[in-house]
Amino acid sequence: MFEFRAHLFMAFGTTFQVPVLLLVRMGFVTVEKLREARPYAVVGAFVIGAIFTPPDVVRNSCWRCRCG
Repeated sequence: MFEFRAHLFMAFGTTFQVPVLLLVRMGFVTVEKLREARPYAVVGAFVIGAIFTPPDVVRNSCWRCRCG
C-alpha cells in the first residue's frame, strides 16, 4: 500500500511542478518573482480552500495557524 501511495505522490507532484518549471524555462516568470508571490499564493490557496469546503471556519483557521 505504501508503494502505491508513494507512486501517486510522485505522479501528482510531478504533474503540478511541470507547468511551473516550463514557465520559468520559457522566461515568463523568474524564480525571484515566484518567491515574492509565495505568501500571496498561500493565502489565496487558503481562501479558495475555505470557499470550496464545508463551512467549518474554526477547523480551517486551526489548520492554517498550525501549518503557517
